[in-house]
Amino acid sequence: QFLQVSDLHNRAFVCRNDGQKQHIRLISKNDNGLTDEGVLTDALKDITGNVFDASQAILHENERKMLFVKNTQVRDDKTKVYCMDLERQKVIQEWDTKDVPIFDIMSSRKDNQRTGEQCFLGTNNRTLMTLDPRMQNSQTGQMAESLTYATNIGINVGATDKRGHIA
Repeated sequence: QFLQVSDLHNRAFVCRNDGQKQHIRLISKNDNGLTDEGVLTDALKDITGNVFDASQAILHENERKMLFVKNTQVRDDKTKVYCMDLERQKVIQEWDTKDVPIFDIMSSRKDNQRTGEQCFLGTNNRTLMTLDPRMQNSQTGQMAESLTYATNIGINVGATDKRGHIA
C-alpha cells in the first residue's frame, strides 16, 4: 500500500494489507544489507482501539512519528489525521479538521520529516490546508489556514520544495 523511508535512522516502513487487516513491517539497513525487523504493528488502531486501514502516511517530527489518513468512504472519518509514535508503536493522537475531508497529507517543506516542524499540509479535491497540531479551535480543529476553490479542480497529490513552494 505504501512505503516510507527514514533517512535519519536507515530504516523503512512497509505497509501492507493481507486481506483482513493492514500491518506495518520495519526494514532496517546496516553494513550487512537489509534486515527485516518484523511487524512493527499488527493492525493500525485509533486512540479508542478501533482498527482502521490507512490510505496515506508520512514520517513526521524527526522521523519519530508517522501520520496517517484513514482509508474510508465515511466523510466524518476523512476529517482526521492519526499520529503514531513509532517508539511506542501506537496511535497517540488524532487531529481533526472538522468538516473538511483530507485525502492526502505531505510535509510543509521538503525534508521537514527530519526536523521538529509540527505543521504539515493536507489536500482534498478542491482544498489545500495547513494543519498545526498545536492549535485547537472549535470551528476548524487543527486547521491553521486553507485555500478552497469554488469548483472541484481535482487536487489529489502534491509536493513541496525546501522553501515550502507547493506543486
